[in-house]
Amino acid sequence: MKNLKLKVIFKYLKPYKKAIDAAPGVASYHFTRARLLEQIGDRRGSIRCYRRLLGELGEGQGEQFIQV
Repeated sequence: MKNLKLKVIFKYLKPYKKAIDAAPGVASYHFTRARLLEQIGDRRGSIRCYRRLLGELGEGQGEQFIQV
């Protein structure tokens, strides 16, 4: 069952990367891809995804996405 879940996650990583490249300002793509990377244990990849999102946000937009 776990292998099937990993296969599904890997299947969706590439399309999300392409979606981010096509529309880098859509935060939900970044968050979804980062969560998928976390689920497969790729914490560095997840952090890279969050960092890229921060680079795409305009000044003052980051506060919209901070969760306490």
